[in-house]
Amino acid sequence: MNLYLESKLYSSYADFNRELRLRKARMVIAILNANIDLAKCNVLDIGTGSGFLAWEISKISRSVVSINISDERIVKDGYKFIIVSDERLPFKDFSFDVVISNHTIEHLPNQKLHLNEIHRVLKENGLLYLATPNKYTITDPHYKIPFLGYLPYSLKKFIIRRFKNKEFDTYPLGYKDIKKLINGKFDLQDFTLRVVKNPYRYELDVLPILKPLLLMTPEVILRIVFFFMPSIIVLLKKKRCDDRKI
Repeated sequence: MNLYLESKLYSSYADFNRELRLRKARMVIAILNANIDLAKCNVLDIGTGSGFLAWEISKISRSVVSINISDERIVKDGYKFIIVSDERLPFKDFSFDVVISNHTIEHLPNQKLHLNEIHRVLKENGLLYLATPNKYTITDPHYKIPFLGYLPYSLKKFIIRRFKNKEFDTYPLGYKDIKKLINGKFDLQDFTLRVVKNPYRYELDVLPILKPLLLMTPEVILRIVFFFMPSIIVLLKKKRCDDRKI
């Protein structure tokens, strides 16, 4: 069986909490709107899940296509939906102004192909919104095991089988992993600290009591704990052909 299908990537971790999904969709939109005019953009959303993100973006963008390996949608209006079978994207080169890979890449065995395919279908100077759990966060968000990301892959598999009675099917990343995977094809702009420092603007998903505390926390303190933050959020801008080294 194809490893992409075997991992059950989007369908195993779909989140159907409407309020949470809409809040996260608004965060994605706020980040993108600060860097590009979504009203003029053709958008590709990878990993449809419940469909709330594609639906919200379809309200303000030129068009939205969303893909998944199965149909688990709650919201089906406003965008085109396509089922895919692996990391390859069924679109022509230079098809989209914006691609969104929101907490998807960590479920993919072939992450390099995932990013190469996104690079292919993006127009020059197009944007990729990439968010993923941080490999070095204190507690793994999928299995709720502390420091799981620090362990060798074979040991992770053993622990998940032994204590969770599951197959280990996630491949979390750190910043260095992302930089290695993009291999100079994108300009990287970090948004992680910016989101944490502006929790109201970006509707950060934390307890309400923490938001004013984050506003008051000096950036130097946030940078100290930056390595352990739960998620990584970056914007990747596709370089023009003449900007890339040959």
